Amino acid sequence: MADPSPPRSSKNPAGAIVAAIVIFGGIIAALASHTLGPKGERVGELDLVKASPVPLELPSPRTLNFRLDVTVVTGKEGSSRSARDALYEKLAASTITVSDTVPQGSPARAATCAAFDGKSTSASSSSDEVEIHGIPVVCAFTLPAGHHDLTAKVSWAKDLQVRSAALEVRSEPARE
Repeated sequence: MADPSPPRSSKNPAGAIVAAIVIFGGIIAALASHTLGPKGERVGELDLVKASPVPLELPSPRTLNFRLDVTVVTGKEGSSRSARDALYEKLAASTITVSDTVPQGSPARAATCAAFDGKSTSASSSSDEVEIHGIPVVCAFTLPAGHHDLTAKVSWAKDLQVRSAALEVRSEPARE
């Protein structure tokens, strides 16, 4: 005997809403990754505490981009929201100068940039320090093909106690 009830519709508005939210979230994540994500391939790391140079051998003209990882002592202030905001202000007031030590007679190349522009990919804290990773340093410069030795100097803001700091060097093809 046939079932007299009408056939059920597979149209479920809740499923469509969930699917739209997932798609929208994916689009937002992709845009954030593109904006905050590193540009180019990693070619080295400059220790900003020890100030050690990084040798680079570039097969073609390349544009260098940078990302900062830093651990800062917060002391008795801890890692409260106000202490973290003060830390971000001090990082924004700090400057990093990246230089290419070139053979004598060649033009010097250097770029000076703020250490923080309001973006980072992750941060963690304990009772006496804050670690911030993946700060995109809004600064880039182009180098010709050949051998280069990069160095970096930092002018930290007053009262900023840096425990460790490293500048990741990334390389991408130079735009003409």
